[in-house]
Amino acid sequence: MYIPGLDEAVHRWWSRWVKRGRTGRARLAIDGSWVLTFTLRYRVTVFLLFVGFSALYTFLLLESDFFGFQSVKAGFVSVGSVLFWLFFTVAFVASMVEQVTVTPLYLRRRSWRGRQEVAWHDVNELRIDDRAGRVKIGIEGGTVIDVSFYLDGLHALGDALQQHFGVPPDRLQSVLPPRASEIR
Repeated sequence: MYIPGLDEAVHRWWSRWVKRGRTGRARLAIDGSWVLTFTLRYRVTVFLLFVGFSALYTFLLLESDFFGFQSVKAGFVSVGSVLFWLFFTVAFVASMVEQVTVTPLYLRRRSWRGRQEVAWHDVNELRIDDRAGRVKIGIEGGTVIDVSFYLDGLHALGDALQQHFGVPPDRLQSVLPPRASEIR
């Protein structure tokens, strides 16, 4: 049974829950740069989805002929199920590997697809997309780095955006969690 708007409502609830779980702190690296990683809530959610679908597919593989290719329809269901599981596998791996590094000179993103880097003085494109939950920073027609709102340590990015581009703090309110000093 499909309930219109339910998927969007669940996503909005989950997104708020993950954002409320942000610690607000970035990890300080040895070289003085700030390293942003996915929140614990995000990583736990993706891990549970990965484990849940892995267990379900293992059960279906061992206890039934769900993955049988008796008909074309069953073959499509099997292939679609495997692709669905691969999606959660990739999301799980990405949540563990991906990180964004903020330094006074550059912004760097490391993911399972490789590494992207842009120098702050070269950046000429900045888009804060509240609906998609990310900030896009980069060079028009070149490298663009997506920074998710689900990362811990977004204050380091906010400070860099204010320093290099003069982005007003009120524009970043939707992105940044409250600072510990502001909560008191």
